[in-house]
Amino acid sequence: MGNGTVRRCMKRGRGHQTRIRLHYSLPISRLCISIIAKEKKETFLEALLNTCRQWYQERDKVLGAMQNSKNPSRPRFTSFMAFLTEMFCQLKRRQLQLRTECDGVPPPLVLLTVLGKCCEDCVQPPVRSLSEIECLFFVLTCIGRDLETHLPQQLESLLAGVRDAFLNSAASAPAIRRTLLQLIELQASHWQLPGNTVLYYYPSSK
Repeated sequence: MGNGTVRRCMKRGRGHQTRIRLHYSLPISRLCISIIAKEKKETFLEALLNTCRQWYQERDKVLGAMQNSKNPSRPRFTSFMAFLTEMFCQLKRRQLQLRTECDGVPPPLVLLTVLGKCCEDCVQPPVRSLSEIECLFFVLTCIGRDLETHLPQQLESLLAGVRDAFLNSAASAPAIRRTLLQLIELQASHWQLPGNTVLYYYPSSK
């Protein structure tokens, strides 16, 4: 299996305007994990890692906003982040005995590194996309501790970007400012917001 198979798996579930939708990230990642668990030469895994890194490097071309769109959000980019999150969490959970490495880095850490870079990209000024900031919140809820453990410098850079985005968000939508503040509180709460904070932001959950 090579890059062609990987691309078909990652594109499966693409709907209108060829977007990988968020709710497809779990079944697609499970499909990939099932292939990885069964293969012997790990060619699919190697191709998957290379494709993920390539897609990030070419994100403006491959995962950018739709042409002629006035909406600053990038649905393909946030879907890619959701897929990376599910893949990382499942590789971590399954603890497969894998031989493949990229420049000496094991597969879960490769995905975590790419995901951390995606997170930093979400807070590059100007921050105008609520969907990307909400996706960032979801991702950090899942992998914040892992970034803190394995990539502390990358996390520090990301958090600095989040703080700067909040301080410079006077012209942003209130929902963006609120979510950025939640991100700051999430890290301060060791990646799990306390109940009273959740009720403050989501009073309907009482």
